[in-house]
Amino acid sequence: MLPKANRIPYAMTVHGDTRIDNYYWLRDDTRSQPEVLDYLHQENEYGRKVMSSQQALQDRILKEIIDRIPPREVSAPYVKNGYRYRYIYEPGCEYAIYQRQSALSEEWNVWETLLDANQRAAHSEFYTLGGLAITPDNTIMALAEDYLSRRQYGLRFRNLESGNWYPELLDNVAPEFVWANDSLTLYYVRKHKKTLLPYQVWRHTIGHSVIAR
Repeated sequence: MLPKANRIPYAMTVHGDTRIDNYYWLRDDTRSQPEVLDYLHQENEYGRKVMSSQQALQDRILKEIIDRIPPREVSAPYVKNGYRYRYIYEPGCEYAIYQRQSALSEEWNVWETLLDANQRAAHSEFYTLGGLAITPDNTIMALAEDYLSRRQYGLRFRNLESGNWYPELLDNVAPEFVWANDSLTLYYVRKHKKTLLPYQVWRHTIGHSVIAR
């Protein structure tokens, strides 16, 4: 059933003019009002049900968009902290492969693969890489990944010297983050559990508890 928002008259006076806004109650700057969140949930559920019969069309449109992308796309490299960085899309791949090489290298065909997002997405119905950043000393990579399609990212860390992943996982965070100069401390933003909006700035140090500020 189509959700129907309640009409609750609210008088707004601006520059001497008064008008009635029947849907002012939907404005919730705190993103915490239960009645507003419940109505938005109903709208989202209705949208999913209405569009479910068009899934084949959605898939066809997506395929057409993908078919218009060049078979192999290579970004222009940029230099940071002594390394060249780039990403590539290989033929038939939906996600990018992130690579780097020494800025002093003259072998443009030899690159180190930092992350193959196709492998990260291989066993999931949804995947988005929200952000990727390397420590100032070039040894640790942090990446924010969303497997839920709700912009609820998880921060993971990989040692680029050994290739091993650290056990830490920071859940429900924003995709923006920054490393400190010590190459062990990361500042990131946690999201509100209900509204999923950016909520608090936190600090994490590699090797420490994930709840440490």
